Amino acid sequence: SADSADAQASAAGSLARAYNAAARRLRGAEISPREQAANARIAAALASIGAAYERAAAAARNDDSGAYEAAGDAVTRGGRQLRRALSALSELGYSVPR
Repeated sequence: SADSADAQASAAGSLARAYNAAARRLRGAEISPREQAANARIAAALASIGAAYERAAAAARNDDSGAYEAAGDAVTRGGRQLRRALSALSELGYSVPR
């Protein structure tokens, strides 16, 4: 866990970039029509988590503990959204680790 506000902002910023990059890669992938809806849901969830981490980074830079906590809650909600989106792949017959 990051100890200082600068470290928290840096860590959250790195995570935001990673989640946003993953969302962009999925949105740009060639997907069969059968998987398009599931792919869109997964990409949206990843982008949601990325946006939440962006808010966490900004909150840490601004020393705004309330906004940082709210962003953390949004990351948690995004994680639930991602798990639901990934379950759509199971419904299509893919093996998805839990």
